[in-house]
Amino acid sequence: MIGVALSQPILRLIVSVLCILSFVAVLPAGLALPLNAANTLLKFEHIRSEEGLNQNTITSLFMDSAGMLWIGTQDGLHSYNGYNFNLFIHSPNDPQSISESFISDIIQDAQGYLWIGTFSQGINRLNLKTGTFERIGIEQGLTDPRVTKLNIVGNTLWIGTQSGLFSFSTRTKRLTQVSLGTSVEPYITSLANVDNTYLLAGTRDNGTFAVSANTITRLNVPQDVIAYQIKANSSRAISLALGNQLWHYDLTTQQGTIIWQAENNVPYIKDFVQTSQGQFWVVGPEAGLIQLEREADQFVATYHKFDPKRTNSISENNILSLLEDPFGNLWLGASYSGLNKINTRRQYFQHLFEYTTELPQQSNNVRSLYRSQDQALWIGTEGAGLKRLARNSKTYENYSTLFAKALGLETQYLNLTLRSIIQDKQGALWFASNYGLGRLAPNGEFSLLNVADSKDTSAEANYIRSLELDDQNRLWVATSHALYRKSTINDEFTPVSLTGIENFHPTQNLLLTLRANNNILWIGSLNGLVKLDMQTGHGDVFYHDPHDKNSIINNRIRDILVASNGDVWFATHGGISLLSYQTLLPIFSDYTREQGLPSDTIYALLEDDEH
Repeated sequence: MIGVALSQPILRLIVSVLCILSFVAVLPAGLALPLNAANTLLKFEHIRSEEGLNQNTITSLFMDSAGMLWIGTQDGLHSYNGYNFNLFIHSPNDPQSISESFISDIIQDAQGYLWIGTFSQGINRLNLKTGTFERIGIEQGLTDPRVTKLNIVGNTLWIGTQSGLFSFSTRTKRLTQVSLGTSVEPYITSLANVDNTYLLAGTRDNGTFAVSANTITRLNVPQDVIAYQIKANSSRAISLALGNQLWHYDLTTQQGTIIWQAENNVPYIKDFVQTSQGQFWVVGPEAGLIQLEREADQFVATYHKFDPKRTNSISENNILSLLEDPFGNLWLGASYSGLNKINTRRQYFQHLFEYTTELPQQSNNVRSLYRSQDQALWIGTEGAGLKRLARNSKTYENYSTLFAKALGLETQYLNLTLRSIIQDKQGALWFASNYGLGRLAPNGEFSLLNVADSKDTSAEANYIRSLELDDQNRLWVATSHALYRKSTINDEFTPVSLTGIENFHPTQNLLLTLRANNNILWIGSLNGLVKLDMQTGHGDVFYHDPHDKNSIINNRIRDILVASNGDVWFATHGGISLLSYQTLLPIFSDYTREQGLPSDTIYALLEDDEH
């Protein structure tokens, strides 16, 4: 279903739908990337000639007041409404066509006219109602028709060229050349409107200037560094790309500071965008897309580059232009591969992955995650052991050797799977593994315990599937086919019989998950849901009944969530079932694709902080 709104109870849950994390990357030994932009694999949408572009070298991007995207290329001006392109190219026999098809810049005035600069044939005014162009070039007094940049302040169109700055009144159509500094013919590299009051102009070799109706002032920044881009943040503050440095400049105090510098292999910053959240997106020659996020008092850079193994990576590393539209889309104009598009407001999955040459088995097929009392993240894997990531650390600590020593095995011969991790009130960590129950005491002492009777020598006897602590800090342990309760005073495990529960056959089933709620222990299995009274030992089983709309939606229970209001949620292979705390009878409410779930196969549930 498309466009179906989720019902209110579903909105309270973070639902894990068919999420299998298995990422491998070649990194330095033991290095784990932190939860930040560095681990975010941005997914780019590509728009090329196949989708309607006339040419794939994107020289300029602009979005008009109506939300139409305008794209300048080396062979034509395009309008794009998100579905279709409209192309404007030079026609030698049509004086109302654009003067040249090589576009250098685009801007719009207050009357709605679009102004287009060209590489060598001056500027054009496009009437959006008629689709016709009015040309302004050498004949109208534009002595250099090689237009580099355009901007508008009030009723003045400012025209930057390869040999100077010109002002053009959109009302009187008067064209005037403006002298900057001592250079007779400065090459204009950037123009910016400050509070619709005055203009900032960057040049190739002559510095950066503030130009108003009465004065021209040189900014207090290095004159021998090219200002490739200028963006006004407010009436008193601007950001500049000077060479390969990003500057913040206070127009009141006339003081600037370097806030970030690119790596030495990035010779200059071609363009940048600053978001409302203070984040920067930056591009430069062969640099891909650079994402800058503030950490403490500095910016940390992440380079998103072309990856031939990913069809949705950035299409190339040489990006010429950037535009952020009002809808959160970031548009990238590439040098030979057309447009790239991402939505910067979406939440991207962040991937923590590890590869080590010393421990090649430490893979990333994650089966369990647990945040311990010291805020460390414990990660249990499928066949690749146990590791720990300390808070704010970038390095994994591998704990598989604890199991290897307890078993008398070399670590490389260990095939360790951990399906559940939990910590008791005394600080001991418990690990559900295929070799038994692991315990790591607060003093660092490790024990590997067998929960089953020594007479039971079956392969699944001590394969621990799930762990749970009840309100009395008692540990409940589910193996593949049996349930145990640990003594609170020693390491004895008492089997809790499930064979007496009518119509439930644990030896023919597989126990998957446990969840305690007051005096009730919920047991999710491969075939059925069990509600066990932990005081009396009485149990009831619930199965899906296709003839009973109040039955649980599916028999395969993957996760159980007890919400803060007492409701119990069940993740199944047929959707989600809810058992309200207000219901005395076992009446389940079901949520599936029909109610807006993206899939009926649900592996995990999590309640967010607000609910």
